[in-house]
Amino acid sequence: MDHYIIFLSFLPAVILLCYIYNKDKNRPEPKGELISSFFLGMLSVPLSLAISVPLLLGGFYPEVATDFIGGLKISFLGAAIPEEIAKFIILWLLVRKSKHFDERMDGIVYAVCVSMGFAAIENLLYLYDSPDEYISTGISRALTAVPGHFFFGVLMGYYYSLARFSREKRDFNNAMILIAPILAHGIYDTLAFSIETVPELATIFTIAFYMLCPTMWKLGSKHIRMHVEHDNAVAEAATAVEAAPDCDMKSASDSTSGKGYIPAPVDISDVQLPEELDEAVELIAKNVHEVWAKERMDEGWTLGPVRNDELKQHPCLVPYEELPEIEKEYDRNTALGTLRYIRKLGFKISKDQQSE
Repeated sequence: MDHYIIFLSFLPAVILLCYIYNKDKNRPEPKGELISSFFLGMLSVPLSLAISVPLLLGGFYPEVATDFIGGLKISFLGAAIPEEIAKFIILWLLVRKSKHFDERMDGIVYAVCVSMGFAAIENLLYLYDSPDEYISTGISRALTAVPGHFFFGVLMGYYYSLARFSREKRDFNNAMILIAPILAHGIYDTLAFSIETVPELATIFTIAFYMLCPTMWKLGSKHIRMHVEHDNAVAEAATAVEAAPDCDMKSASDSTSGKGYIPAPVDISDVQLPEELDEAVELIAKNVHEVWAKERMDEGWTLGPVRNDELKQHPCLVPYEELPEIEKEYDRNTALGTLRYIRKLGFKISKDQQSE
């Protein structure tokens, strides 16, 4: 029986891992990294207990829920808060210096791997706790609890990537890395507890619970789609820039002299910039655009609805603030690359207080 319990415990988590892996088609993460993330995610179970058990012993929540308030306390203090904090710690340790974490979808992929590692072990504990009903328990959790942890992971990874790659609303996104999954997890558990602790409203809580599950899946799919579409747009824009002729490009006769040349850029993937340089990144990005725009205008280029090299028209000859977000990201990446290279060389960057 033991091997059946183990199989049923891990199967839904593995299925969802395959699902999220297939969503990351632009630059898929190395399978070895994802497998490691899954197994390291299992460590979030004892880590969460290290947080929740002292809270239980301190009387912050009851061991057994007997009413709505008790279920609410267990849901947040005994489950949502310690479990999501534990997952976040593992996620942070995994990706904070990862050279593979280079696009928005990656945050969701790694966070889901960690969450599925947690869900698999939690499943195992639940199924071993009810050996006579492990099949029904396993099926029930495969349709509710495991997809729930998947959704919590999507939320955490979604905001983690926004905080990492977007300079807009960074404080908000940093806060939502934990707030969003904790709220979703706490609401999910509270509804589940309330079905038993508030019998007079059990029907209402049951309907609400089973409406929440597909809603979470739809929201999770939406968050995944948003990051996938952004990453695809960035990749397409980068490809278009590389493929499109540019006024600054050398003539064909000059470019042939570089045959055999193999670029060897310095690896700056391990360089992390302090938050105080966020302002500098945005200012440099804006200046990158201003320099590009001035050069084009000096060469006779004008604003046009689409790029037209023959007529010398370009849609990006507008102020930086009016650029599409994808174009701003391109300029920010240029700024980030410059600042990271300067740090890589060992130079320090600080703001002159006299300039303020």
